[in-house]
Amino acid sequence: MNMSSNSPGKRTKSTNKLLFPLIVVGAFILAVLIGAFVLTPFILNMDFSPSGPFQGNEPPVEEPTFTDIELICVGDILPHIDVFNAAKKGTDYNFNPQFIHVKPIIEKADIAIANLETSLAGPERKYSGYPTFNCPDAIVDALKETGFNVLINANNHCMDQGQDGFYRTLDTVRSRGLDLTGTRKTEDEKPYLIKNVKGIQVAIINFGWATTTASGVNVNGLPMPASMKNLLNYIDYSRLSSELSKLETLVTDARADGADVIVACMHWGNEYETKSAPPQKQAAQFLADLDVDIIFGGHPHVLQEADYLSSQNSDHQTLVYYSLGNFISNQRQETLTREYGYTTATNTEHGLIAQVTLRHHKDGRNEIIKSGYTATWVNKKSAAAAVFEITPANAALDNPGDFPHITQADQQRLLTCQKSVDTLMTALKAMAPLAVEN
Repeated sequence: MNMSSNSPGKRTKSTNKLLFPLIVVGAFILAVLIGAFVLTPFILNMDFSPSGPFQGNEPPVEEPTFTDIELICVGDILPHIDVFNAAKKGTDYNFNPQFIHVKPIIEKADIAIANLETSLAGPERKYSGYPTFNCPDAIVDALKETGFNVLINANNHCMDQGQDGFYRTLDTVRSRGLDLTGTRKTEDEKPYLIKNVKGIQVAIINFGWATTTASGVNVNGLPMPASMKNLLNYIDYSRLSSELSKLETLVTDARADGADVIVACMHWGNEYETKSAPPQKQAAQFLADLDVDIIFGGHPHVLQEADYLSSQNSDHQTLVYYSLGNFISNQRQETLTREYGYTTATNTEHGLIAQVTLRHHKDGRNEIIKSGYTATWVNKKSAAAAVFEITPANAALDNPGDFPHITQADQQRLLTCQKSVDTLMTALKAMAPLAVEN
């Protein structure tokens, strides 16, 4: 029997063939609609700007709550005749080689301070060393090249070349683009310096010593006219208790002027004494009670101890280096003993680079998170081409090949220097967890 083409079996198969594509298409459309419903909010929040995709969903970046500042201070720039004669090149002077080994340390700091213990009165007044210094201007160029950006000048040699030398020193330093404080040209100038470092206002105050007389001020035996006495920040240590108010005035004024951090640079103490004297300690504690953050000291021409002082008025601590010694000078052991009879001045070749990291918090608190040092030794070689250079002691002991002017005989003096400095810095090593670099 013949089966018709319209039989029920064949109709069912044809129907299934028609329904299957429709089901597939419907499922696809349904999947697209569901996906669109789920993904639309995410897509609307996406950022397809050129700055990068998907920025809209990144968590906000939290701003830091503190800022760290690196500070360095060194001792006396004391250019005796032998020092600047070694820098003489024909009719010019180049002091850069004297600082070449310490430049990598100095130039890393945000603020690098040195004590300029000479006048810059120009060649017309004839260059001279002790007792009335007048150094070639090129010393300032070398200090700037090394990385220093602040010079302090309130010291007992600021009047060595009289009024003209006093004013010319200020002009010369500032014309080279460095800041100078401790002395000023007019009373209209601020008696302190404020530097903006990473948005933090750092005040530097600098005080020397002098004695008050009926006619004015006596600076190291040299008269400063009464009309100039307010151009030098000084303490008369013969009447210290009544003079301390000068420190308080400058600290208070600097804070009122917006200072977040206070650094005091003090020219004080007794020459060639390796331990701080009672007047230094009294002035240091007074500054600590004012919540000054750091004290850098100088003038004794030898190193003295470092310490932390607690304020008697708050929980603040002040870091003090009582004396940073000589950074560059001709005060050799042989010279002082033979020419001046100083039998106890055996450490005048030793110096210190004080290295401090201060953390300023947004709530106004300051803390020292690292207090360190690099011991330095002044190397002198008298030859056809004389050599003066500041040598980082540890580096020269560890890698003598990097220091061609260091001889085998110098190694013992370097070792003595390093050990002497380590002993004086015992207090810093004891202040865990502060890191000490040497």
